[in-house]
Amino acid sequence: MDLLLNSLAEENLLSDRRFAEAYCRQRAEKGYGPARIVLELRQRGIEETLAHQVLADLALDWCRQARSAREKRFASPPTRQDREWARQWRFLQQRGFTSEHIRQALDGEDH
Repeated sequence: MDLLLNSLAEENLLSDRRFAEAYCRQRAEKGYGPARIVLELRQRGIEETLAHQVLADLALDWCRQARSAREKRFASPPTRQDREWARQWRFLQQRGFTSEHIRQALDGEDH
């Protein structure tokens, strides 16, 4: 079995980097943020440094990703005094976006 795995790895048919790249793209397209993606990759045996490298190589606009995820889930951006604002913040936080990504998504700012 080890011989087979080594052979596949040498032929680049079995690669943690390729798996991480595909996984990151798929999860980002489904509206998940970088923190959640790194956590999920770590749960799947991918080293955290590799996960961060792959995310950096993808060069996604996480603020735009957060805004898109918010728009898919909610009708309109709330005002800061609205209870809905906290609800949307929690949603994006659970999706794995940073505070800065969430702030820009909720405020509608371009960075």
